[in-house]
Amino acid sequence: MICSRRLVRQDPSQGDVVVLIDLHHPQARDGVWSCNVVVQNLTHVGSVKELEVFGADSFQAILLGMQTAAAVVYTSEAHRARRLRAEDGGPGYGLPLSSTLLDLTQGIQDCSQILHVC
Repeated sequence: MICSRRLVRQDPSQGDVVVLIDLHHPQARDGVWSCNVVVQNLTHVGSVKELEVFGADSFQAILLGMQTAAAVVYTSEAHRARRLRAEDGGPGYGLPLSSTLLDLTQGIQDCSQILHVC
């Protein structure tokens, strides 16, 4: 694993639940690079969403992996219901959001720390 991000989902029946986002090392495969993204506990305790993202090189695979993680988080029911926050309580989730999804940041009071990637 290269990096990990921890968010907190407020669950009405279970209180605060830690959401784990893991980005794994890119691997060369059949002339392209792939990067695995794993998101745990986003929809419910024990839920696991595993995604494999492909890029032309390792750098692109990592960036696309982070953007994919952001898309999963920002399009989740927990985000729409405003039951999701950064573990440290800061604004946004610390994930690079593509410009096509910036409208999903509505409702976040301070968007200055949202990582915007063109």
